[in-house]
Amino acid sequence: MHAIRVIDLWKAYRYYSSRTDRLKEWACLGLKRYAATVDALQGISFEVPAGESVGIIGRNGAGKSTLLRLLAGISSPTSGSAEVQGTVAAMIELGAQFHPDYTGRENLEISGILLGLSRKDVLARIQDAIEFAELGDQIDHQLRTYSTGMQARLAFAASTLVKPDVLLVDEVLAVGDQYFVGKCVRYIQEFHRSGRTLMLVSHDLTLIRSLCRRAVWVDRGRLIADGPVSDVCAKYLRSVQQEENEKLLGINRELWALRSRTQKELAGPGGRVMPDRTQIRIAQVQLLDGRETAKSCFLTGETLVIRIRFQSHIEYRNPNLSVAIERLDGLMMTCHASKDAQIETGRIEPGEGWFDLVFQTLLLGPGSYWVHVAVTLDETLAYGDTNFDRLDRAQTFTVMAASRPYPVVVEHPVQWKRGERPLIAREPGPGRTPGMQSN
Repeated sequence: MHAIRVIDLWKAYRYYSSRTDRLKEWACLGLKRYAATVDALQGISFEVPAGESVGIIGRNGAGKSTLLRLLAGISSPTSGSAEVQGTVAAMIELGAQFHPDYTGRENLEISGILLGLSRKDVLARIQDAIEFAELGDQIDHQLRTYSTGMQARLAFAASTLVKPDVLLVDEVLAVGDQYFVGKCVRYIQEFHRSGRTLMLVSHDLTLIRSLCRRAVWVDRGRLIADGPVSDVCAKYLRSVQQEENEKLLGINRELWALRSRTQKELAGPGGRVMPDRTQIRIAQVQLLDGRETAKSCFLTGETLVIRIRFQSHIEYRNPNLSVAIERLDGLMMTCHASKDAQIETGRIEPGEGWFDLVFQTLLLGPGSYWVHVAVTLDETLAYGDTNFDRLDRAQTFTVMAASRPYPVVVEHPVQWKRGERPLIAREPGPGRTPGMQSN
C-alpha cells in the first residue's frame, strides 16, 4: 500500500513585472499573456510506501517546499497528480496560523480546531501540547511577546495535537535551541517507529541521514536521484562540492590576476609583505588533489597538495618554506616549516621550480580556510625582513564532511579495540579513508 503517489507532477508560477500588466491581461480576457512563467516542478514522479521515511534534499529554489505544499493540499498542481492516503499533518511555515494578540494557549486551541479537531478533543489534548512546548507561565502571555525560538516551540507543540498517517515536515527544526531541536527529533523518531509515513525537507544532511532511510534529490524542479539515503546524499554532496570548487577556483584566479597587476603591498588576499625582496619570488600557489587536479573544495579524508611555484634570481642552499592554514574566523589550524621538520630543500638555482606540501589525509573539519605561504632564509622563521617572499591569504579553500554526524574542528584518527583485539572499519564512505576513525 502506498501512502504517497506522485505522477508526472508539474507546478508553474506566473510572475508579472507590474500590476498594470496583470490588469492588461485581465482586460484582454487572457488573449495576450503579460506574465513570465517559472516551472517550480517539472514532471516529478515517485511513490512512497506506507511506513517509509523519505528525505527531500536540494539547493534553495529546487522545488522542495513546493512539492510539500502540493502534497499537503495547500497548493494545486498545474498538471499531474499528488495523492496522499490517510490523514495528513504538514509542518510548513510554522506559526502562520497564529495571531500575535492571542496568548500561546489560545493559539493552541485555534490551531487544534484548524487541524480538524473538535473543541472537546482540543481541550483533552492541549495540556500535553503545553507540556511539550515547555514555555512555563509564558503560555498565557500574548504571542507578540515571544521570541522566534519560543514561537517555534509553540508551533511544533501545536502539530502534536494530532496523530496523522502522514507527516510532512519542511525545515521546521532550523529554528530553536539545541535542547528543543533534540526533543523534536525524538518525537519524529517515535512517530516513524509507530509505523507512520514521514517526508522531511531539510538542508541538514545529518538530520536527513538520522531520520530517513530513503532520499529524493530535487534540482531546479526535476528529480535527479531517488534511492537509499546514504547513496543519494553522497551524490548530492559531490555535486555541491563540484559547484563550490568551480566558484572558489574563479575567486582564486581573480586574486592571482590582481596580484600580477600590482607590486605594492596589499591588505587583502594575495598581499606581499616584503615586495622588494625578489631574489626568490613566489610565482604561484596552487591547491591540488591527489590526482594533481586544481581544486578548492575538499572532503575530509581526501588528499590536499599545496604547490608553491617560485622564481629564483640567485643561487641559495636550503631556503626555509613555511605554510600556515588559518580558518576564516582567525583560528590558526596548522603550520608547517621545512626547517622545523629538519627537511633540506636543496640548492636553488636561477630559474623556476616548485615545492609540494602534501596532506595525504586531510583531517580538517568542515569550514573555509586561508593558506599563507613564505620563503625565508635557511636559519630563520617567516617574520620581519628575513623573507625572500611571503604571501598572506595566498589561496582559500573549503572542507566538507560527507559522513560526519556533526561538525568538528579536526577529524583526529583513532583506533578502536575490544579488549586486546583491534576493531576493523567497514568499507569507507565518501570523504573517508580506509582505517580512518574519528573521535
